[in-house]
Amino acid sequence: MRPGYLYLETHREHPGMVRIVVSTRSPEPLRDSGEPTRIRYIARFKDVDTGRMHFQNALHRHLVNIDEGLYQSSISEAIAAIEADHLDHTREWVDPSLGAEEYRRMSAISAKWRHRHARSDRLWRMVGAGAVTLLIARALGVF
Repeated sequence: MRPGYLYLETHREHPGMVRIVVSTRSPEPLRDSGEPTRIRYIARFKDVDTGRMHFQNALHRHLVNIDEGLYQSSISEAIAAIEADHLDHTREWVDPSLGAEEYRRMSAISAKWRHRHARSDRLWRMVGAGAVTLLIARALGVF
């Protein structure tokens, strides 16, 4: 378990693509520097590798190049993939140039994914409870 930062980048020449980068040091976002690559979001994780794995799990259908960490996704969907997960992390920075519409979209996607995670968790808890009930019934000779 190693602490670190996940940050999301976009590139002017690759619209609709997001790159996830893992670092042990906090990156410095360049504001209006004119560079083609732009940091759009930074989050600090207690376990950065698990954070990246969960991001990959959420957006695996959008993967373009795993070696480069490149995904065909909107920035709001990529941020929501990180925010919706229940991993312990801290949002360090979000690009202020993201408009109110992007924030609303990010919040909506994040809420939808949280609801889906909660529903899945409930289902698996019920399966586990059923299995334990069957084991106890079997041990008591009911079945």
